[in-house]
Amino acid sequence: MSRRFPRDHREPDHVTWSELPPFYWKAFGVALLLGFLIGLGWIAWNLFKVYVVG
Repeated sequence: MSRRFPRDHREPDHVTWSELPPFYWKAFGVALLLGFLIGLGWIAWNLFKVYVVG
């Protein structure tokens, strides 16, 4: 008796990036933007601390 697999059975490393749901792209964009803004704020705070406070 033969074993039947679904037609769309692929290994996880064969799935392309374009097949990710739009939610993942939005979450990645939000995380990237949040990291950029936090890093920019950290740099600005350290420059303020060095040149203005002390």
